[in-house]
Amino acid sequence: MLTGKNIQLRYLEQSDLEFLYDVENDEKLWVYGSERQHFSKKTLSDYILNAKQDIEISKQVRFVISYKGKAVGMIDLYDYNDQSSGIGVIVMQDYQKKGFAKESLSLLTDYAFSNLKLKKLFCSITANNIASIKLFTSFGFKLKSTIKGINYYIFTQ
Repeated sequence: MLTGKNIQLRYLEQSDLEFLYDVENDEKLWVYGSERQHFSKKTLSDYILNAKQDIEISKQVRFVISYKGKAVGMIDLYDYNDQSSGIGVIVMQDYQKKGFAKESLSLLTDYAFSNLKLKKLFCSITANNIASIKLFTSFGFKLKSTIKGINYYIFTQ
């Protein structure tokens, strides 16, 4: 568990199944991620069971953003290798604009560079997702390219 001033990042638990199901199957959110398919509760339950697998094996890790014990979002490291990883964050609409995404990004970035010894983080953001662009660029992510309406950013320490 990673603890910040206002939030905690914790591993997925079986009690997060409904939350995960709602997020993964919300078609309005698909524009922001790479997956564009519905997931069954069985598939997501199996995913949760394996979510604590070492990042060296799974090549990804997902944390729940918890505020006062309530799941308010998720943040992931994905496409992990010993030098770099992708990073993505989503905060549910009722909890946006409260600094939770930035605090989550700070906690996970510190973890990635300090604990995992990564050299680079990267993300891809649709060009019309102004809020995410502001979040990542305010944190120091630099635009590297834009391809077919997707902006690609990197962050190095």
